[in-house]
Formats: sequence, C-alpha cells, structure tokens
Amino acid sequence: RRKSNQPMPSLDDEEIRRAFEATLVESPLSPGDRLDLEVVMEQLRRSKPPCVGYLTLHFIEGLDYRGIAEIYKSTANAVRMHIARCLTLARELVAKQG
Repeated sequence: RRKSNQPMPSLDDEEIRRAFEATLVESPLSPGDRLDLEVVMEQLRRSKPPCVGYLTLHFIEGLDYRGIAEIYKSTANAVRMHIARCLTLARELVAKQG
C-alpha cells in the first residue's frame, strides 16, 4: 500500500495531450465529442487531478490495473476502485454539461 507521505506520480499536461492526440488519430472523434472530452478532462484536472492520470493510463495508454498499480505503488484493486470513482465523476461532469 502506498504510504501517505509518498507523492502520487502524475503525468504532465504535455504527456496527456500527446496520448490523446495519438488515440484520436487511431479512433477519431466528431468535433463535438472531442470538445466534450477536452472540457471534461480539464474539469477533472481542476477538481481531481489524479483522475486524469488514472483514466489516461488505463483508457488511452491501455495499461491494466496491475500496470497502473506498479506506477502508483498501490494494488490492482485500489486502482480499479480509483478508476471506477473517476468514471463516476466524469459522467457527473458530462451530465452537468448537458
């Protein structure tokens, strides 16, 4: 388990942007969907920064829970729960956008 005095690793904005761009080349989004994605990711970055890292590593980089757990010095189950909570938050942010 990660000790509370250890900082959580984070991806910088440029790393996240490059990962999104690479994914969007493979699976392009409509302009509206892309804007929605960018807005939600920015809201996540402001409200709960670790969510951006978890979601990017899992959905964009394709890492499984165990791989992310190694990065965050955590357990696969803890990562699974973080991702589930982050997805819930992202859905709430999308719903607020209407």
